[in-house]
Amino acid sequence: MAVSAAAPLPRSGPRQEVLIVTGEVSGDEHAAPLVRTLNGLMPGVHCFGMGGARLRDAGMECLVDSERVAGVMGLTEVLGSLGGLVGAFRRLVRAAEERRPALAILVDFAEFNMLLARALQRRGIRVMYYISPQLWAWRRGRIHTIRRVVEHVVTIFPFEADFYERHGVPATYVGHPFLDRPPLQTSRTDFLAECGIAEGTRTIGLLPGSRRKEVSALLPDMLGGLTELRNTIPGLQGIIPVADSLDFDWMRELTAGCEGVHLVRGRAREVLGAVDASVVASGTATVEAALAGAPFLVVYRVTPVTYVVGKLLVKGVKNFAMVNVIAGREVVPELLQHQVSGARIASELTPLLLDSERRGEVQAALRQVNEQLRYRGDLDGTSSERAARVAMSLLRDEDG
Repeated sequence: MAVSAAAPLPRSGPRQEVLIVTGEVSGDEHAAPLVRTLNGLMPGVHCFGMGGARLRDAGMECLVDSERVAGVMGLTEVLGSLGGLVGAFRRLVRAAEERRPALAILVDFAEFNMLLARALQRRGIRVMYYISPQLWAWRRGRIHTIRRVVEHVVTIFPFEADFYERHGVPATYVGHPFLDRPPLQTSRTDFLAECGIAEGTRTIGLLPGSRRKEVSALLPDMLGGLTELRNTIPGLQGIIPVADSLDFDWMRELTAGCEGVHLVRGRAREVLGAVDASVVASGTATVEAALAGAPFLVVYRVTPVTYVVGKLLVKGVKNFAMVNVIAGREVVPELLQHQVSGARIASELTPLLLDSERRGEVQAALRQVNEQLRYRGDLDGTSSERAARVAMSLLRDEDG
């Protein structure tokens, strides 16, 4: 399927059902602009499926609340939430059978959505995968399944489309949605003042993730790192952006015993743009941190079983942080599993805060990564509009 750079986008037509499925806060955030674009350019489209607050705000009919049943990572974590996931899977398949959507757009959330893609393909429903499974990193054998059950893959990183095309899967690179956002309206000084932090105070961001289990696994050591750093950097303050998927009071309880902590609802982008350095859970927030430009440390911890299984499945990838994968080298430090501790976090962040030469090196490398992330393809518009163009091309094929 060819996607034209200049083809006009249709604005009318009969009602078409489109199934959209996300399972994480990041997927919800990326899919919402796509839904708004589809609704604006094709008023006959009706989107339904699984999503969270942002997709509901974008006008999607959410049959399943992803914030309640999904948002898990790793093998044993998924097993712990299996009941809710199975129920969500069955409801989505049943809805697809009843409504016969012209297209299904599956967003990230690979383990769940790969199973769903198989079920949809068996029922004759076309599948577009937006924010594709990272097969280049692990379980490459699944490329055969993708080729069989997915009609088109839409990628947000420049090297992914090439990988899929090499393996016979039609793919389109549309750029990263984060690059389309308008500049922040709040200055660094004003934001810190909102947090009750005086100008000139050294600050770090603590981003433990958007899933409750992820936060439980990482935040205690992040707080331990902040406490150790405050022994050598008096007055250092830590800011935690609390994801919309997390209970704010619960986060207050977790941080109650730690001095120098400030909680804000959401606003991760503003936190990363205001602080001197950060410690960030591996995931979408690492791209956010790279775009902000301040040095940061990436941490990742899952259950021992998930870690062992992951080591067996991941092949040929030295780094797990996306910013390092894009750079092809370690631009920012990484701590994995048992390496994650308050002492190690403090040790890694100290030069990023105090060593001007080290800070400069990391900032220069992050600027290079930002350049690599910028879209240089042939399609017009924002990343969401480019993704919508792919979806609408598939919908036009369905009509024709």
